[in-house]
Amino acid sequence: MQPPRLLQQEVRVSGTSANRIRDLGLPLIEGPGSKTTSPSEQWSRGVRDYIQIARPDHWIKNVVVLPGFAAGFALVPHASLSAATLASLAVALVAICLSASANYTINEYLDGQFDRHHPLKHTRPGARGVLDGRLVGVEYALLVAAALLIAQRIDTPFLGCILWLLLMGVVYNVRPLRAKDRPYLDVLTESVNNPIRSETSLLLSLFFFAICSAFFAGVFLIKYRASLVLTFPLFAALFTWYLAIGLLRDSAAQQPEKLYRETGLIVLSGFTFVFTVLLCVVDLPGLSALTETQLVRLF
Repeated sequence: MQPPRLLQQEVRVSGTSANRIRDLGLPLIEGPGSKTTSPSEQWSRGVRDYIQIARPDHWIKNVVVLPGFAAGFALVPHASLSAATLASLAVALVAICLSASANYTINEYLDGQFDRHHPLKHTRPGARGVLDGRLVGVEYALLVAAALLIAQRIDTPFLGCILWLLLMGVVYNVRPLRAKDRPYLDVLTESVNNPIRSETSLLLSLFFFAICSAFFAGVFLIKYRASLVLTFPLFAALFTWYLAIGLLRDSAAQQPEKLYRETGLIVLSGFTFVFTVLLCVVDLPGLSALTETQLVRLF
């Protein structure tokens, strides 16, 4: 007489679950239609998992640093838009992307036990329990080293910014600090790197950032370069377009890594960036009169 299946701890599975059952040391009965994964397929899947936790698909969000680059042209005397300058910008973006991926890597691994109960995150490698902590540590160290090596080739202030970004990742994710588990401190820490993106607060947060942007842009153009007033229609269009996207259900505004799908917004953003840089390097003396105190006279 055959013993009950539960006493034998036999499990009938198919597909990717078979590997996890084998890891537990349980006997495996291959069900109809089940497929045995070859070593090469397992290796390929493992490589994809470790690439996935670095989230290269989120790199598109780092283009938000470009307006700061454009503003630098207005602050640096005799700045020129040369090939070397554009090359430095591209290298800086690479360093930022690598440091962001380093933070994502430890976030994915350390949040695995919580993400497996999340309706959307439970399919991530960390939540599925397929990551080796030693390999995650090696991946994190390589990403950090690459980011710092690239950053130090630009200049010391930029290296300091990269170090600060990496430090914030540790503070937010790693015990005993792990700010994300502490009420209020969680919000304050995350707000250093990201604006509020929840659907309910999208309209208010966008309105707040639009008002702040308009105010500081006004101070900037009066103090440094009046010609930047010509960018106002473009920035107004950007804010309005983004608001229209944000009001849609399941929009890219709630998942900024998918903003690249909004082709029109990307094109407008690129044009605004290029136009702003040109205004920073091309003098338009006639517009300087807009900043004169005698422009408005009382009679």
